[in-house]
Amino acid sequence: MLNYLFGAAALLIFAWLAYEMTARWHRGGRPPMSPIKRVIALVAFGGGIYVLLACLSDFTARRMDIYAEGLQRAATSKVFAEQIGEPYEVKWPIILRAEKELSGPSGDAAFDAKVEGPHGRGHLIAAGKRVGGVWHLTQLDIVPSSSGKYLSLLPLQTVPD
Repeated sequence: MLNYLFGAAALLIFAWLAYEMTARWHRGGRPPMSPIKRVIALVAFGGGIYVLLACLSDFTARRMDIYAEGLQRAATSKVFAEQIGEPYEVKWPIILRAEKELSGPSGDAAFDAKVEGPHGRGHLIAAGKRVGGVWHLTQLDIVPSSSGKYLSLLPLQTVPD
């Protein structure tokens, strides 16, 4: 929730500085906006856009079946329990990558989520394929921050086409 506030604040700062810049142009006779205010406006605008896009990705990912399936499968994994532990928390943002249309019965998607628990923290990386409305995970890895090595949480399996 705090991230949404940061994004809104950054966009408000940008809007205020943009108003200042245009108001000075319309008034005439006043000097242009200082370079430092221009830099602040540019940084605020870029930061606001980044936060809004990250919030959209996070919002979308948390509502997808592959996200729920990936977390549920990870939580039951012995490797995940050793590296992250219980209880764990999924940190913001969750990066979602959808490769095909996801509204139908088939599609491909992946996500990358930061996780933190009593034993450590890392990234949970999942990818899957939806066939006939059912998700099949093709990748489920934990990358602990301590080692940086990909540790698979999935047994070897085949995914139907």
